[in-house]
Amino acid sequence: MMPKNVIYLLVIALAINIASCGSQYATGQPNPLSSTSYPLNSIDKHGQTAFEAYPRAKEEAFRWNEEAILYQIPPTRLMESNLGLGGKGPAGWFFMFKTPDSPVEFYIEIVDGALYGKTEAQPILFEEPSYRLKPIDLDDNILDSDMALEAYFRNGGEKYFSKHPDVNIDYRLIHLEGADHPVWSIFDSADLVNALIHIDAVTGQVTQDPFEQVINP
Repeated sequence: MMPKNVIYLLVIALAINIASCGSQYATGQPNPLSSTSYPLNSIDKHGQTAFEAYPRAKEEAFRWNEEAILYQIPPTRLMESNLGLGGKGPAGWFFMFKTPDSPVEFYIEIVDGALYGKTEAQPILFEEPSYRLKPIDLDDNILDSDMALEAYFRNGGEKYFSKHPDVNIDYRLIHLEGADHPVWSIFDSADLVNALIHIDAVTGQVTQDPFEQVINP
């Protein structure tokens, strides 16, 4: 899923707040899955889309640093595994923020519109990575997670779900230097190495693995 030449040193323990909850943020956009034979809630257990969860994450990120910029939406279950949570918590959204002049990364988890946890981490590099993350501007005509899922259904996803009715899906959104657009990758949470599909987050078209795009163009 990602070159394995980076590990992370957790600087602050994950702060969990299970009791708190908040209202969801509505985007006003129609649900593109409403015409499919699969109701959204039975497919995507996140409870809200990535962009619906983002305003609360942004608010918390600005409390951490007023210059914080979104750099990644990593897979939820992968982050929970990295943080020793066992991947058994509610299906929330993780957001990774940082500032361009610092190696410290700030991770926030939002569940149903509420802050569920946050932590700082700093990458320890064994060698210079062959890729660099670019900031992600969600106002730049980028497809939300439900739109990426709808694109997957247009490209074989319905067949996969008919054979794996109990699948739990996970997402990743990244933009790498050298790539034209950010890319949504959709995973079966049982396999966070091999994506089910990669979707260009601007055009909605099937695309190449984002790391392969910049490492082996």
